Amino acid sequence: MRALLCICTLGALTAPAAAQQLRLSDAVAMLDADNADEVRMGIEGLGAIGGSRVVAPLATRIRKGLPAELLGVAVETLGLVSHRDAGPVLFELVNHRRSEVRLAATQAIVSCEPAGAERALVAALSDSDPRVRAAAALGLGQLGARGSIDELFHAFDRRILEAATAIGQLATASEVDRLLGYLGRVPFDAVTPALNEIVARREVPQRVKLNVIGQLAELATPEVRTYLQELAEALPDGAVRRAAEEAMLRITGAE
Repeated sequence: MRALLCICTLGALTAPAAAQQLRLSDAVAMLDADNADEVRMGIEGLGAIGGSRVVAPLATRIRKGLPAELLGVAVETLGLVSHRDAGPVLFELVNHRRSEVRLAATQAIVSCEPAGAERALVAALSDSDPRVRAAAALGLGQLGARGSIDELFHAFDRRILEAATAIGQLATASEVDRLLGYLGRVPFDAVTPALNEIVARREVPQRVKLNVIGQLAELATPEVRTYLQELAEALPDGAVRRAAEEAMLRITGAE
């Protein structure tokens, strides 16, 4: 009844605006309403309130069961709240039967960064849905999950191409050499996301970046020439930019 009175009081507002006006107790009460719109408003109200105190009510309602659409809203709300306490329920949801829920849970794990996130994302690299695998690979890079680099290379071998971006974000000098071993073995555009990340990272030594340019120059393909031209245009003035320009000119002259 209290939740219904709250809705009447806020009736002149749109649903999102009304959700932002809810108190914590009212939003929690609405989670158990019989009307789906009220439940949604309760979920959105908790999202607007934010903080650790909204995680437990949302997790409890998720575990009780929600229709597909509302479950998606609840999981996305946990991701927006971005609190580590959401980890346990999100780890349960990455094994949900519906791929859309697994995808939302994977993305929310990246947002919340709970303890155990790396382990959960590595497991999600083997999900049956390519969208989940892609989200897991990108998430490992975003979280700086250095311990997952071998799994990311294995994922790249299995044509999870998003793993290239994460490899580029995480690779050490020796692992850059491992990445360069793919040149000429896989389509060039599959490797370029990793190369972009490596060249952009300030902590990567200049000698490593120059080695990347040198390895590319040895390929001497039109694709590589175009890539080096675009790279040189994007880089600030310096040794790496000059090396890219010189390599591009050598490839042009060799044609």
